[in-house]
Formats: sequence, structure tokens, C-alpha cells
Amino acid sequence: MKGLTHKRSILGLLCALVLGMIMLIPTEVEAAQLTVTSTSRKNYTAVANGETILVTLSGATTNTNMMGKPSWITVSGSSSSYKLVVAKNTAKSSRTGDVVFRAGNKVFTVRITQNGAPTTVTVKFNNNGGTGKVPNKSYTIGKAYSKLPAGPAAPKGMKFDGWYTKKSGGTKVTTKTKASASVSVLYAHYTGKTYTIRFDSQGGTKAFVKNVKYGGKYGKLETPKKYGYDFDGWYTAAKGGTKITSKSDVKTAANHTLYAHWTPKKRYTVTMVSGDKEEKYEVFKGDKFTLPRGYSKNDGEFAGWNRYYPGGFIIYNRAEYQPGDQIIVNSDMKFVPFYKHIDIPDKISSFN
Repeated sequence: MKGLTHKRSILGLLCALVLGMIMLIPTEVEAAQLTVTSTSRKNYTAVANGETILVTLSGATTNTNMMGKPSWITVSGSSSSYKLVVAKNTAKSSRTGDVVFRAGNKVFTVRITQNGAPTTVTVKFNNNGGTGKVPNKSYTIGKAYSKLPAGPAAPKGMKFDGWYTKKSGGTKVTTKTKASASVSVLYAHYTGKTYTIRFDSQGGTKAFVKNVKYGGKYGKLETPKKYGYDFDGWYTAAKGGTKITSKSDVKTAANHTLYAHWTPKKRYTVTMVSGDKEEKYEVFKGDKFTLPRGYSKNDGEFAGWNRYYPGGFIIYNRAEYQPGDQIIVNSDMKFVPFYKHIDIPDKISSFN
């Protein structure tokens, strides 16, 4: 007995679950429900696009038969419950037909009057974020929109782009588009106004200009150069301000200027040793430095330069660099001369 009760509980749970899933399924149009008695005819007006009507025959206690119906209505069901499906009416004129049921000596009549297909559609105009109300307007279905109203006042930085069938996306409607019964709302769309941006390099290479759209991106931005400085980007103010990149949104609804900001490059010292003298050169980080000529001495002929590394390491048997060689400076550097030995004791020093 307990096993049977358990099975019934499971069965009940499954039934409830299935019923719940069925109830969650959305229906596009809720069916009309009519209760009909045998004492009076029930009248109902259906829409042109067709619909479903659920009919209950009140007091039908015996087997029921359908006695007649118009061809544009489909009937299904039995006993006292029936479903009437009204087909779409494509004609402009309305039509009327009776659906008659008999249960014993009782007769139940449902008179369906269906409207004709509409000839006009009233269109509402949604400003979609703009300012001002645009009045509704009636158009003839199947005919081109003869005149479309001017758009509402556009939001800041935007301009009216036309009327569309959807709030976002959709199809643009023009005076050549034919009106449809299915389109009863048109939405204003907007596009960003075009503004001119001037780029002030603040002492760098030549400034430039470009056009951008409000609400869009700034897009590709040029990179200027300024001797002794690293470019830090474009900003909305000469000092301070907000940094603007190619992915920044254009939020200024006017022509405006962006300013180059700069960071001074680090300077390094290049020291050239010649005899008991040292010549020092200030060089910006990353710049190229050209090695100068050196001097010969009494017992040696100048043959090039060697790098003097911290800790005193020098290459002694050959010259690493020659006058005119260019090196990229990214740290302090020191160079010492390399000499070829000369056995002529009276050789005087000469500039090489």
C-alpha cells in the first residue's frame, strides 16, 4: 500500500511539473471565450486578421452536433466545448456568418461578424530621446507615405537621421516606402554631428586637424615629435585636462582643440678622454652620438676609441670604435683612446 502511495506521489509531482511547463509557454494572442445558451443568439465581432474563439454551450446535456458554419470559420471540439478559428479577412468589406449547434431539442447559435481589412493605419511617432511631441498621422495602407513629419529636436551633439521601424536598427522609412498595417509606430533615429578637432602640438612638429562625429570615436591620432621630449599623449587642456586616445568617445558637442603633452627626456653624459683631458657631452636618452676624432701622442698613434666600463674594464688590444661611429645613448658612457705604439722618439703629437 505504501508503494502504491509513493508511486501516486511521484505521478502527481510529474503531472504538476508538466502542467507548470505548459503554463510557462507564452501565447501570442489570448483567445476570446464565449458562453452560449439556447435561449438567445450570441453575437461576436472578430478582427480582420483572424482570431480564435473558445465556445461553451451552457445547458448542453446530450450529444451535440454542429448544424452549420461559414467556410471561413474552422470548428473543432465536442460535447459542450468548441474552438472556432476565424480566418484572416483580406477584403475591405466585413462579413457575417452563423455557427449553429444542436443538442437534443436545443439550438445554440454564435453569430460572427468579422471586420474588413483596414484601409488606413494610424502611425504614432516616437521621439526616441529627442525633444517635442510629434502628432500621430493616418496613412493609406499599400500607398507610399506621402509626407513624413519633421523630426523632433535632436539630443545634444546629434542630428535627426529619419524615421525607422524599430527603436534601434530597423528599416528607414521614406516618402517612397509603402504604409503597412503592421507598422503603427515609427521611431526617430539620430546620428552624431561632425565637428573639427584642432591638434596643438605645443612646440612639437606641425599641428593638424581632423573631423570627428559626436558620440563616435576619435580614431587614429598622429604622434608629433619634439626634440628633447617624449610624447605623453593628447589632452583636452594645455595643462592638465583629460587624456584622449583613439578609442575615446567624442563627448564635446563643438569644434575643439586637443593639446600635446610632453615629458622631458632623461639626459646622459658621454665622456671622451684624451690625454689628461676629458670632454663631456650631454645627450638625450635614445639619441645617437657621433664619436669625435682623437689625438696621437709621442709614443703612440691614435687608432680609435674603447669603451671604459664601470670597474675599469677596457679592451686593450684593439679599438672598438672609430671616429664617426654613431652609438645610441641609454646611459652615462665613457670612452678612452686606443694607440698604436710608435718607436720614433721624436714624433710630435698631431691631430688625427
